[in-house]
Amino acid sequence: TSQIGDGDVFIAKFSGSGARKWATYYGGSKDDIGYGITTDQSGNMFVTGETSSTSGIASSGAYHTSIGGTSDAFVAKILNASVNGIEETIGAKSNLIIYPNPTSSALTISGLNEKSASTIEVYDMTGRLISTEKYPLASSVSLNLQGPQGIYLLRITQGSTLSQFRVIKQ
Repeated sequence: TSQIGDGDVFIAKFSGSGARKWATYYGGSKDDIGYGITTDQSGNMFVTGETSSTSGIASSGAYHTSIGGTSDAFVAKILNASVNGIEETIGAKSNLIIYPNPTSSALTISGLNEKSASTIEVYDMTGRLISTEKYPLASSVSLNLQGPQGIYLLRITQGSTLSQFRVIKQ
């Protein structure tokens, strides 16, 4: 949502009529250049490019976590490209409410099933898992959204029901 390095990759999604649905930046501490972008059948985006950034690109567990010269290639996966803060549910219709959205850090998740434990996973838009929290038998929980400003995916599992939500951290 804001430029981080000297130059970042700009990514946007448009409706069929050409109206911008959302836009974001991707990059690290220095220059980053996007060369290509595509989507898969699930709506995930894959961005390729070149980086001279020494931080903010590689995720934990990557094959190389640091730059190997003056610049390196990158491939970034951005989870389901329908980033708009609107509830997206897999399986049964969800009764969950996430607020405030956008947020500065703290979120409240209400409407959880009190008869089933809940697992809440938070992913950044590159697909990197930020946190996993387990909540036993609660109808409402508070979650502190870690990380910088940007768009995040919440995956909430209750029994066999998986609900996904996009949230914006300002």
